[in-house]
Amino acid sequence: WEFCLTIWYGMTRSVGAVVITSRGEGGGPCSFKPGGFLQLFTGKYLHPKKCVTNFHWTDPVTVGNTVSFTVQFYQRNGRPYPISDADKVLVEITQGIHKVGVVTDIGGCSEQDVNCIRCQFTSRQAGDYSITVMVAQTHLKGSPFTKKFAPGPPCHQNTTVVGHSSTVVCVAMQQHTLLLEPRDEYHNLCAFATGQEEPNTYSLHVAQSCTEGTSSSSVECGSVIAYDSASRRYTVHFLLQTPGCYRATLTYKGDTLPQGNFTLIVLEEE
Repeated sequence: WEFCLTIWYGMTRSVGAVVITSRGEGGGPCSFKPGGFLQLFTGKYLHPKKCVTNFHWTDPVTVGNTVSFTVQFYQRNGRPYPISDADKVLVEITQGIHKVGVVTDIGGCSEQDVNCIRCQFTSRQAGDYSITVMVAQTHLKGSPFTKKFAPGPPCHQNTTVVGHSSTVVCVAMQQHTLLLEPRDEYHNLCAFATGQEEPNTYSLHVAQSCTEGTSSSSVECGSVIAYDSASRRYTVHFLLQTPGCYRATLTYKGDTLPQGNFTLIVLEEE
């Protein structure tokens, strides 16, 4: 926006004009139009770069939690700006190509809330979230923000056996390997810091296949389970000494994985 200040020089009617144009922080035209000449020079108008966004959590947050943040709006002179629906505040949260629902409460009756909006949302997918806060098509200071959300603990119902087959064929006296992908309740691939992998929470139980009327007996398979941080998978190494047909079961904390029951056929060593 711009306005013209006209100056008259005495009786000669000489006219001089001064044009004042409001510019934004980046040099472009400002999106916020003070209501008058006095507001311009006193700074009594909303200024996006004076606004402050406060996030009430520390990155990374585990998915499944509801988090909140507040935005405080200020005039150019630093005083609180009473925000309202008429100011057309836009809060948008995305995770990749997906939009995330956000609940926004604008303003309030108390003096400390009159210049605030309060937002909250719940994350489901792990990864980076982009949080955009705009007013009158102008980004607030720091917007868009990037916040990180981490996967939750493993859920045995969602943990998968990579390349699962109901029948696994291996050779006696030769090590065989299975791969497990630990996933949380929202199907995010889990990640563990060093020392938190807990491979002993998984186990492989092998027993002789039995005919009707006979009981099965456990077989030592020498299983070793380890976590690979690069692939974020567990490796299950095992070795059977005697050829034959066996039943195998993979469990997590005693609960059988959905793909945890399978048949082992052990061939004779050549």
